[in-house]
Amino acid sequence: MREILFNGNKNIGGEVKTRDNALDMMKGWLTILMVLSHLTYVVPFKWSYKFNIYVNLTSFSGFLFCFGYVCWKAYIEKEKEDVVKRLGKGALKSLLAFYICGLGSYIRGNLQDWESVIFLQRLPGMTEFLFSFCLMYLMILIFRRQLKRLSWGNGMIIAAISLAITAVFPFEVVNDPIMGSIFGTTAYYSFPLMAYLGYFIVGSLLAKYQIVFDRWLFLIMCISTGAFFGFCKINGTLPGRFPPTVWWILGGSLFVYFYFCIIKLISQRGIEIKPLIFIGKHTLVFLVVSNLLLFTLWNHLIDERLWETVSMNRWELRYMIFIAISFIMSWSVIKIKERGRTL
Repeated sequence: MREILFNGNKNIGGEVKTRDNALDMMKGWLTILMVLSHLTYVVPFKWSYKFNIYVNLTSFSGFLFCFGYVCWKAYIEKEKEDVVKRLGKGALKSLLAFYICGLGSYIRGNLQDWESVIFLQRLPGMTEFLFSFCLMYLMILIFRRQLKRLSWGNGMIIAAISLAITAVFPFEVVNDPIMGSIFGTTAYYSFPLMAYLGYFIVGSLLAKYQIVFDRWLFLIMCISTGAFFGFCKINGTLPGRFPPTVWWILGGSLFVYFYFCIIKLISQRGIEIKPLIFIGKHTLVFLVVSNLLLFTLWNHLIDERLWETVSMNRWELRYMIFIAISFIMSWSVIKIKERGRTL
């Protein structure tokens, strides 16, 4: 496969960048969509159902795509001695984020006991994806040498095999959260890495070969998303999401690739959306803070009398206020963390 638009690791002046701001913008956009999607469970609006379908199709798959792209550059292709340490640190950060959000869910009253979170016996709602990313760091650590040999040929074969396994895997036999987060389960909600592995592989390959747009890859994405819509039209319903069916996994592929191409094109033209870059660089902080804030303000957000009292009973205003508070609190946490490093 060959590069068609432009070289993805260079800016307009041709200098190699140490960090890809385009990927940070994409992660920032995905983060905002995920936060808004979580908020709809508390403050729904007229078309929140369709909005959630779209976000659910593209959020975890999009993050895993970005993760594959970033991990190739940061961990897989490099021979630095600190790669193992950095992968372990990334896994611990994701696990800590999972614990914090899980305990927040317990305080909110969504769980009967906090021990089930600490000992990984249960994955609380709105935290499952964090545990999956913790496992993904460990998988990269284990299979890093094999990933170095990734190519379009063997990569597409691995992606196809992962989808085939997803199509026939007996999810009902899995009850353990760790195995459920790798293979999938019917016992609880999870984001199985096996099912979404293709997104990670495509992201890694685009980073390895510095491809942005490729007509053959675009055609594959069109067919994949078209298969999702075909399923919906024929069956009159959405394909299963928990555990994910092959049709569901394929559904977001074109949208994720569209995000990538558009944001790369914007970045090539020198346009950088600073708030998105900032959020993208600190995705984990924003997701944790927004989840904790949502658990804390849950009752206040649904209290119609409270919002009528301050003449702000429209859902749009609640969303704007929540996002603004989340941004300010996350920014404060990040600045305090940065200041602590300089002391």
